[in-house]
Order: sequence, then C-alpha cells, then structure tokens
Amino acid sequence: MTPSHRRVWWLAAVFPGLLFAGGLLAQEAPLPDASVVEKKAGKASEVALYGGAEGRFDIVAYEGEAGRRLAALADEAWAGWRDSLALPERWPAGITVRLVPELEWKLGDSAWRVVSEPGGVVTVWLKSGPVDLARDRRWLLALAEGVLHRQAIGLAVVPERIWIPDWLVAGAAEAVLSSGERAALQDSWRRSAGQAGWMPALIAVLTWQGGVQTATETGDARTVAAFGVWQWLRAESRGTLAWRFFLAGLLRGQAPRPALNAAYGARFTGMAGQELELAWQTAAAGLARVQALPVLAASESRVWLDNLDRLVVLDARDGREHAVRLSESWAERREPVVEAERRRRAAALAAEFGRAHPFYRNAVGSLGRVWLAQGAGKETAWREALAEWRADRAAGEELERSSTALLDTGGR
Repeated sequence: MTPSHRRVWWLAAVFPGLLFAGGLLAQEAPLPDASVVEKKAGKASEVALYGGAEGRFDIVAYEGEAGRRLAALADEAWAGWRDSLALPERWPAGITVRLVPELEWKLGDSAWRVVSEPGGVVTVWLKSGPVDLARDRRWLLALAEGVLHRQAIGLAVVPERIWIPDWLVAGAAEAVLSSGERAALQDSWRRSAGQAGWMPALIAVLTWQGGVQTATETGDARTVAAFGVWQWLRAESRGTLAWRFFLAGLLRGQAPRPALNAAYGARFTGMAGQELELAWQTAAAGLARVQALPVLAASESRVWLDNLDRLVVLDARDGREHAVRLSESWAERREPVVEAERRRRAAALAAEFGRAHPFYRNAVGSLGRVWLAQGAGKETAWREALAEWRADRAAGEELERSSTALLDTGGR
C-alpha cells in the first residue's frame, strides 16, 4: 500500500542545510546555518523529509506529529491551489519548508519567513506550535506566501522586488481551510460576513499589507474580507482566465486597480470607484446569504476523497506510523481503530455526497461500497468494489485534467 507522501530518512551529510540549529537571532539577522543537526541525549535527532524530489513542498522536520501534520496540510494545499493559483504539475526544485520547534524559534514575533533566490529557489522557515486551528491557518498562510513567491519568480520577477499582497495570502489559506472535511468553516465565514454588515472597502482589502502573520483566528475581519474578495473575483472570471491574469499582474507588481482592469476587461474597466465598491459590497452580502454549502471544485473533491481514504496506522514492527489506504485494508478490517474510522468516514461520505463535484460522484459511491463490503466481510464484493473505486477515481482525475486543458486552450 503506497503512502500518500513518501518519507525518506536523511543524514545531514547527504542533505545540505538540513535543520534548524544555530543563530536564529533577529528578524534582520542572517538565516541560521541549517547544516547542523541538533543534538539530544548525546545523539543526533531523527529528521524526516516529506515530499522529497516531488517538485512541490520538501518539508524538513523532526519526526513526530508536527511534521506529519504539516506534510498532510501541504498535500491538501497543493491540490487545492493547483487551479486557483495556476500551479504546474511540479517545479524543477520544490519549495523547502523548514519546521522549527517553537522553543528554538529566534525570529521574534514573526511566525514564518520566506526567502527567495534567483532560479526558483524558495525556502520557508516556519515556527511550530500547539495543535489547534490557529496553527493550521498559520502554516497555510506561510505555505501560500511561499507558493506565491515561487510563482512570482516564474514570472521573471527578481527576488528583491517581489511583493505579495496580504489579502491574497489570507484568501488562499482560507480557501483550503474551508474545503473538504472542514467545510463547516465556510458556514462560519458566512456568519462572520453577515454579522459584519458592511465589509471593509475593496481598496483597503486589496492594499492590506503588514498584518497577515497575526490573522490566525476564525472571524478575523481582514481574513473574512480577504476570502470574500477571493471568492468574488474567482467567480467573476466566469470560465475565463481573468483570475489568472489578475494574479499574474499583481505578482509582477501591478497596482490592484490597473491589474483588475487589465485582467477583467469590460467587467470593471471604466467603472467608477464608488460603483466598484458597491459591486463588492453587494457581492459580499450575496456570498454571506448563501445557506447551502456550495459544490466542491473538482480538485477539492479529489483531495477530499483521498483524505477520507488515507489512514495513519502504527506499525508494531518498527514502532512508527505509516499512511495507508483504508479502502485496501482488508486484513486489518476488524481492528477496532480501522472499524471506528471506517464508520466515521462512511458517515462523512454520505453527509457530503451532494457536495462532490460531478467528475467524482461515481467515485464517492464506489468508495462507500468498498467500505460496506469490508464491514460485511464479503471479500469478493470488496475486490469488485475496490476495482470500481480505482477506475472511478482515475476517470474523475482524467475528466479534471481534460476540462482544465480545454479551458486553458479556450482562454488563449
């Protein structure tokens, strides 16, 4: 059974710049010499590299809950941002994310730092912390900023001139948090937006800068507004590449209004400032009034299904946790943990069936049949359902790729 991410154990000698020791002294200080592996109890601490050589996120962390959680979030974020941030299948060199234990963090009040170099080399230094939603949001904010730095370099922006709008970072992070099994946060956003009455002015959102690192609480006014603009302008693309052109303009350093006019053309060009503000406030009120949860995007449906099928289990032979596919766990089907997770996830599957994208509706049904056969102990039915699930999952992904290619071709 193949884990959803590969884990490779490295020694500092074979992976230059491995870890977090040394002089994290101050915000203006040079970054630490990461080649030194911290010593504990007289021996080097064990280090895990998640996602190595995949050309996405290369996460370097001490083995444990924090590293595994960050790896899972990175996988989810990449899938969620493939379309919305126009990510490639992979980069020649992935973004290196170095997770620093909280007690070793020496960069003051900052929660992360992104360092960009010519040639597409981007490193995110990220502080760990206690397990909670705020930590997940902070990590996603850091990953989003790293991704946007990498995209800017791909647009030939020199590292010292990269400027990433805070609202874009916040909107990207919130889009991941509001999808999949955490879709209840989308309703929380609607309540916050509705209670706000009148949202912050559009120009204030688009020029927000200097506070995204503190936007870690659900209901934060700036985050609520940023995610509202994210949803509105993506919807206004109406099947065109306007949203992608807008992002490219921002990352190249265009001011928000010229970038908006250039990307969306007649939709916003010539619209007076007060009229544009009214359009934004009307759109925000409409988004807040929507009661039914929206249908997930195709990429979100794929990630949601894969996450439901992914199970982390402890291997008694080596004392370590490994990611396995719940759908393939026939021999372990009677294990109490497996049975409990299967019941919980089957309930989630049934409850969220209507939100799955049409490309993956068949996959939702076949995955449910796999789990039903496992629970009933019917091996023949399980094998047949498993084959259907794999075929339906692959068909959904092929439809997703084909539709993206057609949209790209049509937008040229």
